[in-house]
Amino acid sequence: MVQDTISDLLVRIKNASHARLDSVEGVPYGKYQEEILKVLVREGYIKGYEVVEKENRKYFSIQMKFGPGKQPVINEVRLISVPSRRIYARKGEIPKVMNGLGIAILTTSVGVLSDAEARQKGVGGQILCYVW
Repeated sequence: MVQDTISDLLVRIKNASHARLDSVEGVPYGKYQEEILKVLVREGYIKGYEVVEKENRKYFSIQMKFGPGKQPVINEVRLISVPSRRIYARKGEIPKVMNGLGIAILTTSVGVLSDAEARQKGVGGQILCYVW
Protein backbone atom coordinates (compact mmCIF):
# COMPACT_ATOMS: atom_id res chain seq x y z
CA MET A 1 0.00 0.00 0.00
CA VAL A 2 1.29 3.43 -0.95
CA GLN A 3 1.80 5.78 1.99
CA ASP A 4 2.32 9.06 0.13
CA THR A 5 -0.46 9.13 -2.45
CA ILE A 6 0.45 12.60 -3.75
CA SER A 7 4.02 11.65 -4.64
CA ASP A 8 2.70 8.41 -6.18
CA LEU A 9 0.35 10.40 -8.44
CA LEU A 10 3.04 12.89 -9.48
CA VAL A 11 5.69 10.23 -10.14
CA ARG A 12 3.25 8.23 -12.29
CA ILE A 13 2.47 11.35 -14.35
CA LYS A 14 6.17 12.20 -14.72
CA ASN A 15 7.07 8.64 -15.77
CA ALA A 16 4.20 8.48 -18.29
CA SER A 17 5.34 11.80 -19.75
CA HIS A 18 8.92 10.59 -20.17
CA ALA A 19 7.71 7.29 -21.66
CA ARG A 20 5.40 9.28 -23.99
CA LEU A 21 2.33 7.28 -22.95
CA ASP A 22 -1.05 8.63 -24.05
CA SER A 23 -2.67 7.89 -20.70
CA VAL A 24 -2.06 6.70 -17.16
CA GLU A 25 -4.51 4.11 -15.84
CA GLY A 26 -5.21 2.73 -12.39
CA VAL A 27 -4.08 5.64 -10.22
CA PRO A 28 -5.95 5.29 -6.89
CA TYR A 29 -8.63 7.95 -6.36
CA GLY A 30 -8.45 10.65 -3.71
CA LYS A 31 -10.14 14.04 -3.41
CA TYR A 32 -6.80 15.73 -2.76
CA GLN A 33 -5.25 14.11 -5.84
CA GLU A 34 -8.26 15.24 -7.89
CA GLU A 35 -7.63 18.85 -6.85
CA ILE A 36 -4.01 18.54 -8.03
CA LEU A 37 -5.20 17.11 -11.36
CA LYS A 38 -7.61 20.06 -11.74
CA VAL A 39 -4.65 22.47 -11.38
CA LEU A 40 -2.64 20.51 -13.97
CA VAL A 41 -5.58 20.67 -16.42
CA ARG A 42 -6.13 24.42 -15.80
CA GLU A 43 -2.44 25.14 -16.36
CA GLY A 44 -2.29 23.00 -19.52
CA TYR A 45 0.06 20.24 -18.36
CA ILE A 46 -2.39 17.37 -18.97
CA LYS A 47 -5.37 17.04 -21.33
CA GLY A 48 -7.75 15.79 -18.69
CA TYR A 49 -8.75 12.95 -16.43
CA GLU A 50 -11.75 10.87 -15.54
CA VAL A 51 -12.75 8.81 -12.53
CA VAL A 52 -13.26 5.12 -13.34
CA GLU A 53 -14.80 2.58 -10.98
CA LYS A 54 -13.50 -1.01 -10.99
CA GLU A 55 -14.45 -3.66 -8.43
CA ASN A 56 -16.09 -1.07 -6.13
CA ARG A 57 -12.93 1.10 -6.06
CA LYS A 58 -12.34 4.40 -7.81
CA TYR A 59 -9.31 5.10 -9.99
CA PHE A 60 -8.11 7.93 -12.21
CA SER A 61 -7.56 7.62 -15.92
CA ILE A 62 -5.30 10.55 -16.87
CA GLN A 63 -4.87 11.72 -20.48
CA MET A 64 -1.36 13.05 -21.08
CA LYS A 65 -0.54 16.06 -23.26
CA PHE A 66 2.32 16.37 -25.75
CA GLY A 67 3.69 19.10 -27.98
CA PRO A 68 4.83 18.89 -31.59
CA GLY A 69 6.82 15.74 -32.39
CA LYS A 70 5.39 14.04 -29.29
CA GLN A 71 7.56 16.22 -27.04
CA PRO A 72 6.35 15.91 -23.43
CA VAL A 73 4.72 18.99 -21.91
CA ILE A 74 5.86 17.86 -18.44
CA ASN A 75 9.65 17.66 -18.37
CA GLU A 76 10.12 17.43 -14.62
CA VAL A 77 8.13 17.14 -11.40
CA ARG A 78 9.97 17.95 -8.20
CA LEU A 79 8.34 17.13 -4.87
CA ILE A 80 8.88 19.87 -2.31
CA SER A 81 6.78 18.89 0.71
CA VAL A 82 6.84 15.28 1.82
CA PRO A 83 5.11 13.77 4.89
CA SER A 84 8.26 14.07 7.00
CA ARG A 85 9.11 17.63 5.87
CA ARG A 86 6.48 20.23 5.03
CA ILE A 87 7.53 23.46 3.30
CA TYR A 88 5.36 26.57 3.57
CA ALA A 89 5.46 29.97 1.86
CA ARG A 90 3.77 33.21 2.79
CA LYS A 91 1.88 35.06 0.07
CA GLY A 92 4.87 37.28 -0.74
CA GLU A 93 7.37 34.40 -0.67
CA ILE A 94 5.80 32.07 -3.27
CA PRO A 95 8.66 31.05 -5.58
CA LYS A 96 8.68 31.42 -9.36
CA VAL A 97 9.54 28.09 -10.95
CA MET A 98 12.06 28.22 -13.81
CA ASN A 99 11.62 32.01 -14.02
CA GLY A 100 7.90 31.62 -14.69
CA LEU A 101 8.18 28.74 -17.19
CA GLY A 102 6.91 26.23 -14.64
CA ILE A 103 4.40 26.21 -11.81
CA ALA A 104 4.36 25.51 -8.11
CA ILE A 105 1.31 23.70 -6.76
CA LEU A 106 0.26 24.83 -3.30
CA THR A 107 -2.39 23.79 -0.84
CA THR A 108 -3.90 26.92 0.68
CA SER A 109 -6.81 27.94 2.88
CA VAL A 110 -8.92 28.40 -0.29
CA GLY A 111 -7.96 25.08 -1.92
CA VAL A 112 -5.23 23.64 -4.11
CA LEU A 113 -3.87 26.38 -6.40
CA SER A 114 -1.03 27.11 -8.79
CA ASP A 115 1.52 29.72 -7.73
CA ALA A 116 -0.05 32.35 -10.03
CA GLU A 117 -3.55 31.71 -8.66
CA ALA A 118 -2.25 31.93 -5.07
CA ARG A 119 -0.51 35.25 -5.81
CA GLN A 120 -3.69 36.59 -7.43
CA LYS A 121 -5.82 35.59 -4.42
CA GLY A 122 -3.18 36.84 -1.99
CA VAL A 123 -2.73 33.60 -0.06
CA GLY A 124 0.21 31.46 0.89
CA GLY A 125 0.35 27.83 1.88
CA GLN A 126 2.17 24.53 1.73
CA ILE A 127 4.22 24.03 -1.45
CA LEU A 128 3.50 20.52 -2.74
CA CYS A 129 5.62 20.40 -5.89
CA TYR A 130 7.15 22.19 -8.87
CA VAL A 131 6.15 21.21 -12.40
CA TRP A 132 7.90 22.32 -15.59
